[in-house]
Amino acid sequence: MKLKPWLVALAVAAVAVVVVLAATRTTIRQAAESYVYGYPLVLMEVTQRAFTATRAAPNTLFNVPVFPDSDFREVVRPNVDTLYSIAWLDLADGPRVFEVPATDRYYVMQFLDGWTNVFASIGPRTTGRGPGVFLIAGPGWDGAVPDGATLLRSPTRIAWLLGRIQTNGVADYGFVHDLQSRLRLRSLEDFLAGEMPAPTAWQRAVAASEPPLFQMRSMDAVTYFGALARLLADNPPAASDGPALEKLASVGVHPGRPVEAWGWLERRAITLGMWIAARRMQRAAESPRELQAGWSVPPMNIGAYGTEYGLRAVVAMAGLGAKLPAVTRSGTGTRSPSTRTDPSTSTFRRSRPNRTVAITGCRFLRKERSGSRPGSTGRRRISCKVTGECRQSRRFLADSDLRTKRRAQSEKMDLGPPVG
Repeated sequence: MKLKPWLVALAVAAVAVVVVLAATRTTIRQAAESYVYGYPLVLMEVTQRAFTATRAAPNTLFNVPVFPDSDFREVVRPNVDTLYSIAWLDLADGPRVFEVPATDRYYVMQFLDGWTNVFASIGPRTTGRGPGVFLIAGPGWDGAVPDGATLLRSPTRIAWLLGRIQTNGVADYGFVHDLQSRLRLRSLEDFLAGEMPAPTAWQRAVAASEPPLFQMRSMDAVTYFGALARLLADNPPAASDGPALEKLASVGVHPGRPVEAWGWLERRAITLGMWIAARRMQRAAESPRELQAGWSVPPMNIGAYGTEYGLRAVVAMAGLGAKLPAVTRSGTGTRSPSTRTDPSTSTFRRSRPNRTVAITGCRFLRKERSGSRPGSTGRRRISCKVTGECRQSRRFLADSDLRTKRRAQSEKMDLGPPVG
């Protein structure tokens, strides 16, 4: 039987595709793994660039005076009961001195390096409630630390100060604003001279720039790996990252050097590897595998990832700036669970009334209104008793304006509901 020419051509094309994929399988895999490895570092620079273009200059403390709304872009998944204090540091210009006042109010001032690892966390849980002076220095600085200051060493040139101050509603703004005004960030030279630079006034950007996550998705292979190679020069990888650097080298990416010229087929293979990695990261960010009573509970190594590059990349995509799981002096830890389930649904309310659910040191005491039913807009009261800290009660309304705004934001960002 004589085959039709178009069938022969189709079979030859299919065989050719199989041969090409087999020949480039290693390149595709190495490109995918390299994309995942470098994703947090590139995203950090993109986010820093967007922030410094619209909010404040590098090395300048930026105090957010109001709760985040749907246009808030400084944090991927912000809290809605927190006022933020933010600064992007470029430590190539020398160390910075950060000062905090004495206060009984709960706060966390965390510092992330360029790889999104938390290298320092300041607050009553870790450093006490008194005043403090901290010197933030880059990897190459070897000067003298001023008397009374604590050295915080950043492993990278890029560092991000992401501060959160507990705020008990709009009526509490005045107290928190006063506390923010007593936070200080200045150069070591200004600190030693007793000088304080004039504060930078905050104002909304006239035109919002494209969100950093969208910028990441639009990068081609040359742009992405070129940025990664440049950033690796002064944001050094950890000592344990040797195998990851070898995979980067196999696709022509070396720290501080231009990306090697790729042939047509290699470029397509690397692009495909990036696409596969990005898709898998997106699915992992949107679909947590393990739920506890309807809650997604983050692992305890968030903020200190080691060689878990996949987790590090997914957390950067879903919630850049995720804080370390807090640990009290008694050794009890707390984490920040999140849920994608509406509190008015039966799935969310499956547990018995007044049942206590322990989640790594946190206890969520459920008190449901008698006679409540799925889909109703009745109130659900949850008393959160976090060891040694929060003792507040929160009310959630199924049809609240807050939930509507947060859902709109999550849909716009193509991510899950924002949590801090």
